[in-house]
Amino acid sequence: MTPHPLLRRAVRSSALVSAVLLLLLSCGAGGAEFAEVLVGAEAELVALRVNSLLAKNKYARGEPLDISYLFVQGEYSDGTVRKLDISVEENISGYDAMKMGGQTLAVSVGGVGAEWTVVVSDKAPKRLEVLSPPDKTEYALGEPLRADGLWARLVYTDGTADERSLDESYVIGFSSERQGEVSCSAVWQGQRASFTVNVVAPALVSVRLDAPPHIVQYVLSADGAVRAADNLAADGAEIPVSDGAFLPLTDGIQFTGTYTDGSERALSTADAGGMPRVAAKSGAAGVSFLFGEYGGAEVRAGFTAWVYAPDWHICAARAQGSLSGSQELLDADGTIAVSGRTDYSDGHNGAGAFGTEDVQTKIGQFLISAAETSYTEWVAVRAWALENGYAFAGSAGIYGSDGDLMSEEMSRSSDRRTGQPAVYASFRDAVVFCNAKSRMNGYEPVYFGADGTELKDAESGGCDNPIAKKENGGYRLPTAEEWEFAARGGIAALYAYGAPAAAVPGDFDKKAWSAPWAGAADSGALARVCVYEGSGSLSTRRCASLACNALGVYDMSGNAAEWTESRAEPSSGSFLVMGGSCMDAAVLMQVSCRLVSVAPNKRTPYIGFRTVRRAE
Repeated sequence: MTPHPLLRRAVRSSALVSAVLLLLLSCGAGGAEFAEVLVGAEAELVALRVNSLLAKNKYARGEPLDISYLFVQGEYSDGTVRKLDISVEENISGYDAMKMGGQTLAVSVGGVGAEWTVVVSDKAPKRLEVLSPPDKTEYALGEPLRADGLWARLVYTDGTADERSLDESYVIGFSSERQGEVSCSAVWQGQRASFTVNVVAPALVSVRLDAPPHIVQYVLSADGAVRAADNLAADGAEIPVSDGAFLPLTDGIQFTGTYTDGSERALSTADAGGMPRVAAKSGAAGVSFLFGEYGGAEVRAGFTAWVYAPDWHICAARAQGSLSGSQELLDADGTIAVSGRTDYSDGHNGAGAFGTEDVQTKIGQFLISAAETSYTEWVAVRAWALENGYAFAGSAGIYGSDGDLMSEEMSRSSDRRTGQPAVYASFRDAVVFCNAKSRMNGYEPVYFGADGTELKDAESGGCDNPIAKKENGGYRLPTAEEWEFAARGGIAALYAYGAPAAAVPGDFDKKAWSAPWAGAADSGALARVCVYEGSGSLSTRRCASLACNALGVYDMSGNAAEWTESRAEPSSGSFLVMGGSCMDAAVLMQVSCRLVSVAPNKRTPYIGFRTVRRAE
């Protein structure tokens, strides 16, 4: 027996099919049956679609049926739709050329049918005239047809006429795949009239910024000069200032243009119509390059330039996380008055950005640890502290929860999670830790008792009411206001997302400052920046393991909740805990949430802390 040709090709390509073939041959099956088994039965026609928009649907009495522009498609059982060729003799029924009035005609293919209607009267369409071609007669390669302005007249056999505008669905023959003159036709009631358009080279539709310049930050000097700021140092080249503005540096910038035919090519600033200038004043400025126009709109792309006042410190352009110690990122806020009346998303929790409405808090320059205090750092500082006269409140601390509310003994039984945040530290422990860390690193401590002595014993009552001498410059806990300012992204977040790296001017209205969570504007983006109850397990993760916020600070929402040195109320004995934890719902991790306050002697498996200190 000779196998079917389709089967021979299948057998050569598959040992499995060969086995099936031999099995079926042994059963005496024929070649056609093999093809059906291995290739599958042919799809069946299940429905018809009739499009009579361009067809002649008005006839004079006695006129024969014309289906020149009647389009019929078949729907098949495999989901495909195919154009069908039909004829009046074989597929159409129901037309009576002598019967006046409306008639319903039937089209049938393989026992599947559909209907459409025609009208027989004392007149019929005779010819079509294009009164005015489309407004747009020149097209870039790849552009779609626009029939705005196309106006036609349909003349009947009795001399009467109808006039109307025609849209793109009444035009055939248009193609913008090749350059040159293209003949198109307007079709109405089976009548056809021609017009021409011209297809030219592809047009630029949009431009995207692939890479910002190497330098996007600048510093003003006291005399008004501008210098490039590179790698946190304001010692770059001096930039000429003219009429209160300067030309930004563009080394390293990369653009890509997209054209009407779908092609892309690299563009440079030389392709733009001139070089934009930046005002020599502090703030963020959109540097926007104009590459042309398309569809009546300007085609632009650009980046954000950051100009810092002489007394401002500079944000890292691209923050780098580190778990080797307490990496600090400088919050480039200068001394800025921040209003509590910040616009929130619906359902935003808490009493306001910085407390109740209309309360303003002045935030000075400060350094904040990029990562939460890790167990690694906790162990190192605590060991030094115990050897130098410091005492903790009976706690050695633990590293994270790893999904369980485990005991201190269980958590300390191994060192597998030393990169996780240190938890089970009370507010008292955190105060003593800050003082010890200050001494260990050569700074004057910040926290003192009412008698003026340094707080070194977490069991002492003074740790419940510490006096903070912030001018000493040592490590301390942030205030709730400082914590929130950093969580929102600092001054950079007042301008745009992604600060201070590149951002197009269109993003300026989408201020990260008003985002509910640190680094996330909506709950759908939480998993990218936040370890929380919705992550799938009630467990902390290694510090700084997810994305940072605009400032470059990690885990401000979620992972471990964080102690602040602010009280829930002036007379309260408890302190605010900010940011929510791995065990909390998303609502408790919103940066303005101040619903959680904890007594200073309490220790939990989900509260840790990070340190701040005065900027030098």
